[in-house]
Amino acid sequence: DYNLEREFANGYKFGKVLEHYDKMPDVDKLQNKERPEVKLVNFRRLQPHFRALDVKLDSAIANKLMTEEHGVALIILQQLKIALDVPKRALKTTTTLALLRPPTSAPPIVDGRPGTGTGLMGMS
Repeated sequence: DYNLEREFANGYKFGKVLEHYDKMPDVDKLQNKERPEVKLVNFRRLQPHFRALDVKLDSAIANKLMTEEHGVALIILQQLKIALDVPKRALKTTTTLALLRPPTSAPPIVDGRPGTGTGLMGMS
């Protein structure tokens, strides 16, 4: 029976998510063990990486994750997804805007005909 809270309770899998996005080069320092002291060390190691992504991971949230409080791991995963998708969204938006922008060397379209120079709808 899969339990999301249990899977993320020691912080190890959060580290693997960050590693996948090249946001945690020191993921090898995390341990995939259930002992309370290991969980605490893991979350302390995760904190600066979460902070860099503007994802809140204070001691209260870490405690909720370590005690497998229902729904907290999913909320953190959603926040991570949003934070990690920002560069992709920004690139996509910039590319889309560039594609929608008319070329600067194109003649103006007036009266539905390019380059007539008669002004807007025939009015000069």
